[in-house]
Amino acid sequence: MSGGSRLVIIGETALVDLFGCDAQFAGPTSAPLASTNAAVVFALMCCANFSLHKSAGCYRQISVIAPEGLVVNARHPAPVTHRLLNATMGALHQAGPNLIPAAYYGNSYVTTFETVQDRAARDVLGEIVIGGSSAHPTKDGVNAYAFSIHNNSNISIGIVEVELPLTVLRYALREGSGGASGFGGGLGLVREWRIDSASCVFTADMDRFDHAPYGQAGGGEAAKGALSLRREGVESAIAPKTEVAPFQWTLFRLAGYVAARATSRAASYAMGDR
Repeated sequence: MSGGSRLVIIGETALVDLFGCDAQFAGPTSAPLASTNAAVVFALMCCANFSLHKSAGCYRQISVIAPEGLVVNARHPAPVTHRLLNATMGALHQAGPNLIPAAYYGNSYVTTFETVQDRAARDVLGEIVIGGSSAHPTKDGVNAYAFSIHNNSNISIGIVEVELPLTVLRYALREGSGGASGFGGGLGLVREWRIDSASCVFTADMDRFDHAPYGQAGGGEAAKGALSLRREGVESAIAPKTEVAPFQWTLFRLAGYVAARATSRAASYAMGDR
């Protein structure tokens, strides 16, 4: 969001003016208007200091200005994602610092494997791995938790290994991945796959490799995401969006390679003592 955007609370109504946001991007960074509206409503409902049920009465009090063609209202066709929630909650923290948590992982860590056997049989696996939920002003975040407007579930390792020539070598919490001080964000995950097929097409679409989830009230930021490829003990980093990786669009012999992914943790909150 650019400096021209604003969030104004007027009595029992809220105006979220996103006119100053940047133009939509070519890559999967922008949001459709429905996702923008959902993120704004969710963030504002989180500010309530009492139990609140979703209803038309809640939505009527919230107005969103988001012209078409901006990063918050991408014009079709466009690749999109969900990234506005952390920005909205960061703005609301200025008005309600005791109600708003720190940033959560804020994106989907997506990978796909198209495995090709010697007999030319092809199988495809698509996986989404998440991070942890945000630290709250009064408590820690939850480890490996589909937070906010995210609702993903993991795929059973047994199903993966029975259906495809892939072996999951590691699936664990990412220790030490959160910010320091006060209440900590929920831990992210580490997941490693060994590719057992003759060839494999691998793709990745992730974020949070350059900019970590932010802390609040002096709390530290979370660890950034990471993706790597390892063979014979040699590990090399892979970009979060593997558009230039030599094994993305052409078949490349990867038998024995290990693709490893580490998701970001949610950030910490400095208020209170652990």
